[in-house]
Amino acid sequence: MCITVPSFAVEQLPDTLDLSDCRILSGKRYADAFGSTLASVTKRAKAGNLADQRILAAIATNRFACFQETVSDSAGWSIISDDKKKDGSPGVVSTSTQLVDIDTLKRNPEGLRALREAERAAQSIANRDLAYRKIAARYVADYKMLFQPSDYADAYRNAVGVKAVACRNLDSTEKGTKYLLCLDAKGVIADLHTLLPAEKRKQLEVAGFAWAETFTAGDVSSTLAK
Repeated sequence: MCITVPSFAVEQLPDTLDLSDCRILSGKRYADAFGSTLASVTKRAKAGNLADQRILAAIATNRFACFQETVSDSAGWSIISDDKKKDGSPGVVSTSTQLVDIDTLKRNPEGLRALREAERAAQSIANRDLAYRKIAARYVADYKMLFQPSDYADAYRNAVGVKAVACRNLDSTEKGTKYLLCLDAKGVIADLHTLLPAEKRKQLEVAGFAWAETFTAGDVSSTLAK
């Protein structure tokens, strides 16, 4: 994902800033431009603009991916893209299996903070964006030892909702966005199943299904792309 930047006389800037560039996200490159743009995006996001809320979630998600890259042989990229295919359908959603060791996170406050900020940012728009709803749930499932039971509940409810939307009327030959969201949502549910009492799961499932009824698969306008 890229964002358009204002013109600055003191540095040569590209027309857009690449939000997958860890140097930009860490302030090591185009710091003034990024700071100014981020302030504008944050202001619009606080006013309720979903597109800008997605940008903030993408920044938080990619910052954690940048940390993953520094401590592992391969990056755990979870880059958000709103690019669409030529036929107008959303791009393919793919998920990372490269996780950071829990002990490594515990020893790195910056990485732990990045994880929690990424989960919080994704959760903040989980009711309006299917891909981020799944992302928020996946963070909790992947790093469950670093989250609380209340987070397990939110993640379980989120995953149930994603499954209800993405797995509905799924073509057996489909391997794109809906298929991957469906598959990952099932994985999150399985990961968290034993961490919640049966009665609590029933309540969360009712809430997840209720949310799904207000959301259709055609509303997936942001996707997770490698």
